[in-house]
Amino acid sequence: MAERRLVNVMVFAARPLRVLLLRRPPERAAGWQSVTGRVEPEDAHGPAPAMLRGPPATPEVPTLVRACLREIAEETGLGPPLELIDLGRESSFVGYDGVTYRQRTFAARYADATPPLHTPEHEEGRWVGAEEAMRLFTWETDRESLRALLAAW
Repeated sequence: MAERRLVNVMVFAARPLRVLLLRRPPERAAGWQSVTGRVEPEDAHGPAPAMLRGPPATPEVPTLVRACLREIAEETGLGPPLELIDLGRESSFVGYDGVTYRQRTFAARYADATPPLHTPEHEEGRWVGAEEAMRLFTWETDRESLRALLAAW
């Protein structure tokens, strides 16, 4: 069975804490989620960004960090965050396409809640507080990732 590597990124702004949620359309497994995407071959190349905070790095972490930054840019149009936090959380699940995904969770801190660009992957983007995010997230993996962010922050 096929397995793919994913990154999950809780994009947030502090004071007060706001989390960016993106809503997928019906043809893409509708629901509210955080920035999520596959690690692509091109993510394996290039310098490791210096904005990472979190557990001791493994050889895979620079590739995952580059994937996070690329996915944030593709899905939101936002530039690099002030800080990227490795929340050290690994999960796996079988997607709506029948593929097994292994996902590593990060958090990306921004100075303010800049509106995201509209992209074909999502119908809407919305900055919300943690309680509202917990209610709106479609998948438990996103709620668990938000809990990890709240514990780390």
